[in-house]
Amino acid sequence: MTLTEEGRHRLHTSLTEAIGADAANTLMEMLPPVGWADVATKRDLDHLATGLRAELVELRSDVRVQLADLRSELSDLRSELHSTLRANNLTMITANAVLVSVAVALTRLFG
Repeated sequence: MTLTEEGRHRLHTSLTEAIGADAANTLMEMLPPVGWADVATKRDLDHLATGLRAELVELRSDVRVQLADLRSELSDLRSELHSTLRANNLTMITANAVLVSVAVALTRLFG
């Protein structure tokens, strides 16, 4: 049975006549604004808390997996970068050696 505003008003009027205005107001303030079925109980809150804890555990697990994947990818990227830098350095040293050799040969030839 749902209590409507009209029903609340009739109840308040009856209570005022029976127990007085102050007591009726106090009693009416203690009633929930909706039906009792809509009020959350401790059991409801405990169930919600348990569900949230489970979701947080799952979320933490997902974050750990993603973090491990990210670390692995960063390690691979770091290795690739070092390899590329080594190859570029070797190429530049070789190119410089060839240019110096060419310059020395030209100097001896025309010098």
